[in-house]
Amino acid sequence: MGPDVVLPVYGLALLDTLSPATIGISIYLLLTAASRTPRLLFSYLATVALFYFFLGTALMAGLGAVVDSLGEAANSRTAYLIQAGIGATLFVGAFFVPTKKKDAGGDGSGGTG
Repeated sequence: MGPDVVLPVYGLALLDTLSPATIGISIYLLLTAASRTPRLLFSYLATVALFYFFLGTALMAGLGAVVDSLGEAANSRTAYLIQAGIGATLFVGAFFVPTKKKDAGGDGSGGTG
């Protein structure tokens, strides 16, 4: 591999590290998780790195050919309807996710007075 391949890959890798989602989640973890910050931040960043590593390995091992062979099926009307159905289900389901209930006691002391 020459510099004509490596330099664009390094540029894209740098651009990906500057993604708003990665920066935003990292900042959120730094601001909210007091004593668990190092563990949570390392777990998140390690998960992202491992995902990219395994995706790259799969593409180098030939997953690209499999995806290309499914190209016609993925661009069919049926595939678009399935994707729309999954999207609509996720959207509607988001309104039914249970929220945390607050304590009935109010002040959290548990006593009456």
